[in-house]
Amino acid sequence: MTHATTYDQDLLPAPAVAEALDGKLTRGRMPTDAVHVTVNARPAAVEGDKVNLWLTGSGKEYVEGLTVGAAGSVVFSVPADTLPAAPAKVNVSYHLHRSTQLVGVSAVLHLTVA
Repeated sequence: MTHATTYDQDLLPAPAVAEALDGKLTRGRMPTDAVHVTVNARPAAVEGDKVNLWLTGSGKEYVEGLTVGAAGSVVFSVPADTLPAAPAKVNVSYHLHRSTQLVGVSAVLHLTVA
């Protein structure tokens, strides 16, 4: 029998999207090149850890990995053309890895593309 591992009690903070206002990404008000997702996984993250970002919605998926620096946070520039067309729901989350070990998963940020 296989057991699924859940991390509900140890969720890392949800990522933040600079261009989101009140849970919405409005196409006419955001940059045409990229939206910026900040992950601050402190205190769990240490320099050298890897953050894998997932942005999914309406059949589209964007995945990228960055290495945590001394500041303990990373900022992803997600190409705006990877976002689904409005109206759509988008989920933004990340996993934190140290070497090959999963350290934790984040809460999910739910956004609406308008």
